[in-house]
Amino acid sequence: MPTSTNLGSKISVPLVAAVFAAVPPPRKLDYRKMTFEETNDELKKVVTPAMIRAVEAPVQCAMMIKNAADPLCNGDVYTPFTPPQGQGSNTNAHVHLRADRATYSSMKTLKAQIDAGGSKPEVFRDWTTIRSKDTSHRHVLLKSQVKAVRHDYRSGFRRVIYMLFIYPLFHAHRADVSIHMLFPNAAEPGAAEAEGSEYFAYERSVVCCASGSVNESDVMQRRCVVKKRGCLVEDQKTVLAEAVPDNSFEWGAANLKAAAVTARIMIMDTAFDWHAGGPVDHVGDMVDGPRAWRLLMPKATSREGMDKEVETMTAADMDAYEAGRDADREGEDVGDGGPLVDPLVDDDDYDFGLGA
Repeated sequence: MPTSTNLGSKISVPLVAAVFAAVPPPRKLDYRKMTFEETNDELKKVVTPAMIRAVEAPVQCAMMIKNAADPLCNGDVYTPFTPPQGQGSNTNAHVHLRADRATYSSMKTLKAQIDAGGSKPEVFRDWTTIRSKDTSHRHVLLKSQVKAVRHDYRSGFRRVIYMLFIYPLFHAHRADVSIHMLFPNAAEPGAAEAEGSEYFAYERSVVCCASGSVNESDVMQRRCVVKKRGCLVEDQKTVLAEAVPDNSFEWGAANLKAAAVTARIMIMDTAFDWHAGGPVDHVGDMVDGPRAWRLLMPKATSREGMDKEVETMTAADMDAYEAGRDADREGEDVGDGGPLVDPLVDDDDYDFGLGA
């Protein structure tokens, strides 16, 4: 007479075999027959956000040098980092083209890494080249992945440019708010001599108060006009740290100078209307071209907090700033009783507006 153990084994073996026979084996993926969702899932397994972030800095570094040398960019290497949303006949094709070139370069770099890795994933099989006219699922999805990662750090790039340069340009209609080059006619230096040169020296003036909300009509409000000198090349180390995911990436002297040239052009572009209506990627009636500086502007809701940060200065800091300014003025030769002009301050202790 069979035991219960023997009986159970005699039943379970054919039962398990029957179950496995009823479950079909997983379908072997073929990139030519994958659905959009399957292609998306497979791509995400192979190309991770970390991989995209790793290639972005060297790619953008190289593209910036190309754009700086391109006469069609007219010295503008900033706006390709912030292309307008959507593409169509009424959007700035110039900016989109430069942004897309960087995207395709990142895609090619990623594909080269996958190809060099040995066994090629199915989703990359028979994928020989990255072409802009490719409408396949894998091309569209990989491009979307790269752009999504790039979008994550774009707001930081806009923020630092606004706080450093655009705030005084946008609010130039206010008293004592301005930014201008100290030596507009200086000779342009080479990349190695750019940092600290007269060509990139500028003066920035902002009005601060304790509340962080300057009210020009409030005569009782204590306000302090804070003036500071800076070097555009030095500032680009802060700007470009926000332009790519790798904040520790070492930008070369040529990149720093190219970005500083763009900032200088923007500061000296006195004809530009920062308060113009219409699409932000247009400049007047021009739809397609560089120097669409409003693309660099943060959203209005974000600017409110940034403005408050720039305009905030504690009473103690105002005391210290004014004491230092007055000390610099003591014994100053003012000629024949002419107006006494406040000296400019070049001191990191009063580098207000970027979290200092």
